[in-house]
Amino acid sequence: MQQENKLLLSLIEGSTLTNAQVDTLLCEIEGKGAAKQLRERAAMRDKENITLGAYSRTRKQAYMRIRKVLKTVLLLSYLGIFSQDGLNTLVKAAELISRVKTANLTDEDIIKLNKLIDETLSNLIVISQ
Repeated sequence: MQQENKLLLSLIEGSTLTNAQVDTLLCEIEGKGAAKQLRERAAMRDKENITLGAYSRTRKQAYMRIRKVLKTVLLLSYLGIFSQDGLNTLVKAAELISRVKTANLTDEDIIKLNKLIDETLSNLIVISQ
């Protein structure tokens, strides 16, 4: 995982995924795109000498957390806590993050982006806090 990517680190900090799980997911994405075997993908992890069992366990945990997060979004939509407009806003926020991920952001830019993300997420929830 790119330790210098402060935006990535900031997003991980506010997510339900651990650094190890994100690192594993990144190895999966890069490794599957290059048709690498499981052992080769595990060797790409930042942590050296990770066992295949530990890699597989971390990968499974990450996938399960992702499924739960997505089901939670669906549940919130079903309950009316997220409106359709809110879901569209969430998609637009994800598109914005995808566009700026390769930009050379300053610490100030990241602080502003995090504030915008927090405000957007607060506005998505239609119940009072």
